[in-house]
Amino acid sequence: MKKSVVLFCIILCAFAAPAFADDYLYFGFNYSNTLANGNFSHGIGGNFSAIGDYGGAKKVYAAFGFTADVSSKRAINSNDLKQLGVKDVNTRFYSIPLRIGYPFMFNVVNENNRFLLIPALAFDIHFFHADFMQELSGYKIKYDLSGWGFSLGSSLDIGMDHKFNKIYLRYGLDFDIRFLTLLLLDIKYTGDIKGSTSTSSTDTIANSFMLTTSPYICIGFKL
Repeated sequence: MKKSVVLFCIILCAFAAPAFADDYLYFGFNYSNTLANGNFSHGIGGNFSAIGDYGGAKKVYAAFGFTADVSSKRAINSNDLKQLGVKDVNTRFYSIPLRIGYPFMFNVVNENNRFLLIPALAFDIHFFHADFMQELSGYKIKYDLSGWGFSLGSSLDIGMDHKFNKIYLRYGLDFDIRFLTLLLLDIKYTGDIKGSTSTSSTDTIANSFMLTTSPYICIGFKL
């Protein structure tokens, strides 16, 4: 599994690299709110993006970042899980989002104020860990789950870009829809029953609609 993670990190860098050598570079922060099957989760993170403008219609947008889930434990330890004998649920979930697309830029009043509309392909790498206790039919079992995966989808970035001397301020909203998610999972269980197993799960937009809305703000400069 470690070799696979390294391979994906290499793909991550190669996928986003084309825009890094030219023009506008931005660094910033974002908050993420994800809706999936009627439930909400929340994350905070940072992002690095680049807009390469090579004249005329030759433009490219590339970005990657890091997001950590900060959802309330109260929401995770729900009554539905308690009815199944599940309690003391702890989770850690991290994502590395990657975007590559085409930026549409429109001057507002003058060239120092621009409206940005950026449709892009979305590729996210996920890492997660969870542990919980379950009491079922008199048995007490502790589960430890860890794994990683990826998702494919599309995104739409809507924002504004302002120039102040040599500094650029960009802010807006990023909307992401996942079409396919694959997760690889290792499960260990101890207690009255001991063992381990590995499995995988696949979700598509047909059986699990997921929408992430991410307000962001970043500063940048022109090379």
